[in-house]
Amino acid sequence: MSAAWRTLARAQAESGDCSSALASYEEALLVDPEDVWALNNMGYLLIEHGRFEDAIGPLALAVTLDGANALFRKNLLVALERSGRDMREIDAFVTGQLAERYTRERRDPPGGDPWPHGRGP
Repeated sequence: MSAAWRTLARAQAESGDCSSALASYEEALLVDPEDVWALNNMGYLLIEHGRFEDAIGPLALAVTLDGANALFRKNLLVALERSGRDMREIDAFVTGQLAERYTRERRDPPGGDPWPHGRGP
């Protein structure tokens, strides 16, 4: 069932409806909180829209769940680098600290809108 939400999210993102895409990725994660592809794709969408800091959490969790996936690791490194993070934080994501923080802090965005400032840059 999470695959259906993920597929819908990709279609929404491709059509430019990023707010709905993020909401659909969230639905996929409600069905399967360890859907690594939903986590990665959500993070990548956030990177595409310049929301590098927001991308770190889902990507860190994807890497923690599937550390062998080079694509997930690359996307996380891009988010860390572009957010201006100290690259020594790579050690933190390897130990799962960033993923744990994301899981702990994850909650609905203010007002329920995942794109409070519009559809991105």
